[in-house]
Amino acid sequence: MWQSVHSWTFNVFSLSQPELVALASNLLHWAGVDAYLGVSPAALTDFCMSVAAEYHDVAFHNFRHGVCVMHVTYLVLHGLGMHTERVHIDVPHRAALLLAALCHDAQHDGRTNPFHVATQSAVYKRFPVSSPLERLHAATTAKLLAETRLLAKLPIAERAELEGRIERLILATDMSLHDRVMTAATTTPTSIDAVADLILHCADISNPIMTTDVSRRWSTCLMDEFAEQVADERRRGLPLSTYMMAAPNSREEAALHMGFIERYAGEGWRTLVAVLDTDADLFATCLSNLAANETYWRLRIDRWTPTRAAASSHPHPPPPTDPVVRVESLQAA
Repeated sequence: MWQSVHSWTFNVFSLSQPELVALASNLLHWAGVDAYLGVSPAALTDFCMSVAAEYHDVAFHNFRHGVCVMHVTYLVLHGLGMHTERVHIDVPHRAALLLAALCHDAQHDGRTNPFHVATQSAVYKRFPVSSPLERLHAATTAKLLAETRLLAKLPIAERAELEGRIERLILATDMSLHDRVMTAATTTPTSIDAVADLILHCADISNPIMTTDVSRRWSTCLMDEFAEQVADERRRGLPLSTYMMAAPNSREEAALHMGFIERYAGEGWRTLVAVLDTDADLFATCLSNLAANETYWRLRIDRWTPTRAAASSHPHPPPPTDPVVRVESLQAA
């Protein structure tokens, strides 16, 4: 099962829940996290099982997504040989990145930050500031680390530093911080913290750099989760998140995903490649997949876009779809 795990074409959808736990535990072990923390591989497995229990059974932001983001983070670190010419990614930062990646959406309920603000939910009341979901994920991670005592053998100061680093990484996954993460990494490419934020952020939006079949499956999961939120908004009498209402296999859905690639994933991954300034072959498959997925969605937009002659003959032509306007609302998704 693990023969292809170091490949960008590895498919996490092929794994059962116990296999996802095993993969997460192995990634930590292969990165040397157990040796750094002074714990056994069994302790890593117990921790990963505890993390899995904190994820909800939602369509997209589930444990499989957490492991997927962790796997992509690991592939970046592994491919870099744990260092670049510009910045050395040491073991404490590797540990922080992988633990944050695994836990970054723990207790996500399949709703967005704006939804929690609008409904004055328990999550919002607990964290009535910016990024309530990300603060929930960070707090859940801190609780798990304390309960499992995974960091207990580290010196107190080093443990506190690692905990703080994990929290900061998780908070930086808020999509509304995309531009800030991009700017920090490009203006200070030798800052290990700025580069770490960029790595995790790109791993979190990595669906478009996967093979088209896997990427399309994740897109379907996201649209399913969107449909659940719209249904919830309708039940509560709230204004509907119209960008979430694109019909399956429609031009609107294609424009939504294409807009996300253009605004976020494409910029993020091309920026990551430039900032790391490493062997071009390392990210060749990622960028090739990204181009293939861009083509996939663009062709579907073109397929459902009426020609000028057809549009002029239609008594009520549909309004044009603006993917950038729609995708801006994805920031807190």
